[in-house]
Amino acid sequence: MTRPERLGPIAGLFTLAFLLLNLNTTREAPKPDSSTAQMVSELLQHRNAYVASAVFILAQAFFLLIFVTAIAAVVSSTWLGRLASLGGGIASAFAMASAVSLIAAVFTADHAADGAAWAPLVFHTFFLAVTGVPMAVFMLAIGVAALSEGTLHRVLAWSCIPIGIGVAFGGLFGFGSELDGGVFGTVWFISGLALFIWIIAVSVVLLRRSRNRHGPSVPSPA
Repeated sequence: MTRPERLGPIAGLFTLAFLLLNLNTTREAPKPDSSTAQMVSELLQHRNAYVASAVFILAQAFFLLIFVTAIAAVVSSTWLGRLASLGGGIASAFAMASAVSLIAAVFTADHAADGAAWAPLVFHTFFLAVTGVPMAVFMLAIGVAALSEGTLHRVLAWSCIPIGIGVAFGGLFGFGSELDGGVFGTVWFISGLALFIWIIAVSVVLLRRSRNRHGPSVPSPA
């Protein structure tokens, strides 16, 4: 593994770190179906928290792009590697678009109290939900390639398949109330948690593999 690819696993861990920061230090954006007064009031009262959330999402998307590119580079199959890179790249772009939409909603609420912030909030929710679809493409491509090539441990390779299918539920059914509970919500939550653990495991494995290949050389005796 080349030294630039070594950044990928580290980027994966940074992706999760910013995700945890976002979940634990900011607020969930108001739903687009909230009343106009409630939506605008929420955005104005907690504008700094929402701007911080958008910044964290942008950071997640940036490091996610590095991570998926590095993981795709491990795959020997050209077309599967490109498919994985494409899926991961689109997922990162969707996440960035959701962050920009959230910032737009905050600044719109600053200058218009007539519900104009509704449109960017809809885009924020939409882009954040459909991120699961291209991420599923990334996971499935990596899983199929790893199983055929042995580039990852078989447990990590096989787990790509159910995780990929699970996160796709978030993209296909997340733009609505389905994820508030029930079957779709449970599948989405479990698959998201599994993806979190998978990124940690893959990052650790690849870092150890990189260290073994690029460890300090032992000087020969004089």
